[in-house]
Amino acid sequence: TLAGSGNLTLNALGNTWSSGTWSGSGTTTLGTGATLTASGTVTSTVFAGRTLAIDSGASATFNGEIELDPGSNVITNAGTLTLAGSRLSHLYNSGGTLTLTNTGTLIKSGLSSYTLGSVDLSNTGILNVTGGTLNYISGTGSSSGTVNIASGATWETGGGTMVFAAGSTLTNAGTLLSSNGSTTIAQASAFTGGITLSGGTLAVDAATSVAGVFAQSGGSTLAGSGNLTLNAAGNTWSSGTWTGSGTTTLGTGATLTASGSTTSTVFSGRTLAIDSGASATFNGEIELETGISAINNAGTLTLDGTRLSHFFNSPGTLDLTN
Repeated sequence: TLAGSGNLTLNALGNTWSSGTWSGSGTTTLGTGATLTASGTVTSTVFAGRTLAIDSGASATFNGEIELDPGSNVITNAGTLTLAGSRLSHLYNSGGTLTLTNTGTLIKSGLSSYTLGSVDLSNTGILNVTGGTLNYISGTGSSSGTVNIASGATWETGGGTMVFAAGSTLTNAGTLLSSNGSTTIAQASAFTGGITLSGGTLAVDAATSVAGVFAQSGGSTLAGSGNLTLNAAGNTWSSGTWTGSGTTTLGTGATLTASGSTTSTVFSGRTLAIDSGASATFNGEIELETGISAINNAGTLTLDGTRLSHFFNSPGTLDLTN
């Protein structure tokens, strides 16, 4: 166990933390040029109330599993922190939390999935998801910095709450995935990647243009007051709800296929705008529920299923302008 209330400053290359506990109210500081490799399995390597401060020019790499146990843990990163293992989370024993503040560079490396759980995340620096999936399963997060999601890589909100706030930049050709929890885009963005909703809520509160494919399924919700512009062919809405005062726009050349059964696919107050040269096809049943939904069609809208109507639950209406 490393404990105590004082500051321990490490200045060398090659520091390691392969098992054991960090506890106490003190701080472990990586001075400029220092490196630390932390690794563990199950509960062999435990954060239990201590602070890790990574100075500019220093770096830390977390391999394996790092367990958060009782206490309010803190990481302040002004250098480079690489998440190269499988998790930084509470999974066993009594629960702990982590406040992770990144003003430097935070990297998720490797092709596997990495879990962040019981973590409150603040990013004003650079967050690079270079491969695999960075799954944010619990905690409250905000980014007003840069988030790079590389092609083939995924940021997943898997249960936490994440806000891409004013000043944030979403870049690169990876996937923004909501599988649970809540994701908000509050900064106008031109994202070259794609968006997948399989659960939880995505609130688009600022104009967002997406070059990759949009796919919505499960019990997910697309919400918010902003305009979401889809530019790719092959977008799908196979279940889930569209709500909020915002608009989903199909740009020229884009296509959308909506399908559902009973109340699986629900229009509940949102607007769909189909630009000239774009097309949408509605298969199966599309349910109109609470709110005034709208479709403004300047392209092609094909009704190829059984209904676009209110049939279950609280009634809604649709303004269809062709």
